Amino acid sequence: MNAERIALLLNNYAALLKKTGVPERLQAIWNAAERCAGSFDPAAEDLPGMIRALQEAAAPAFAHVGSAQPLNGLLCLAEKDPALLSDALLRLLADDGGDLALRQAMMQAFCQHCNERLALYPEAKRTWAQNIRATMNLLALIRPEDNFLYKSTEARYVADMVGCTADVSSGALFSLAGYHGLAGGVAQAIASHPVLSGLVPADGALPPTALRNLMAADILLNAGPKKLGLFGEATPLVLTRSRTGQAAQERAVQVNVLQLQLDQLNAAQAQLNEEIAALPAPDLVGQRFTSPAFGTVTCLQVQGSILTLETAAGPRRMSQPECFLNGFLLPEDAALVARYEAERALLRRLKKTRADAVNLLCSIRRLQSKP
Repeated sequence: MNAERIALLLNNYAALLKKTGVPERLQAIWNAAERCAGSFDPAAEDLPGMIRALQEAAAPAFAHVGSAQPLNGLLCLAEKDPALLSDALLRLLADDGGDLALRQAMMQAFCQHCNERLALYPEAKRTWAQNIRATMNLLALIRPEDNFLYKSTEARYVADMVGCTADVSSGALFSLAGYHGLAGGVAQAIASHPVLSGLVPADGALPPTALRNLMAADILLNAGPKKLGLFGEATPLVLTRSRTGQAAQERAVQVNVLQLQLDQLNAAQAQLNEEIAALPAPDLVGQRFTSPAFGTVTCLQVQGSILTLETAAGPRRMSQPECFLNGFLLPEDAALVARYEAERALLRRLKKTRADAVNLLCSIRRLQSKP
């Protein structure tokens, strides 16, 4: 690797650190890894709870590296088939004797095993599928001493950036040995860097070598075309060779962020629908109401959503809940008033949530349709 390029990369990163301190993203990665240290047990009885704790700890760190959705997949497996996931994790974390080719095969087997089971559950989404990148991120939190975070779209780019001639590739052709050599070289350079080495805490749940590994991966991942997370700086350290490729990568990141927001809105809609359905169904027959049009009226009959009302002008029919939500009928019973006010508030929230979801979906489709 090119020592001058690595030094330039580290010096630029360190210069930005002087202005901002340790970035929240890196601190979140460190915190998540320390939380897992010595406590992550694939054979634990409460495996779903353990996955949820990992998901909560990793959420700030993985907001931009595409692991939020695969963690949802692991949680789904933990709840549906904890024995299967426990066995798959134990196989993934088995000793590989330092054979990186074996470790890569173990990661691929883990992904395949999990995805075959996820395909059986209708509620599992395509974005919940496990992949090499997500598995390396998982390993980096559980065993940061000998694992690095990995981003497939950046592997070849960062290799060129630091002058690494080893085979790295990406996706299905990704070389774990090449990538470990690349990231390990940067981690070694951090150990002797006058600024960055001093930022790594010497006491804690993890040794400094593990924290330097995570810092090296953070530097590499955030020195890409748009420098995601490199403190918002607009000028890249190294210009990309393809503006088209850069734009495509930026759009892919935007789509991932918007998709995560859309999933959250869809979940919020489902929750609101459940709350509306859980509202008590009132017994309206015999209830008295005040109507701006007919004065005091009494409900004679309820057929589906249609109310038959006794008024001074004879029977009249109104549709619920619109007649209550729009003020055409005002209940005398305070409990009924509170019930329909609660329903009105929930429906308003649901309407806004649906509108926001439609807008997000349109934005995603616009980004995906661009060449």
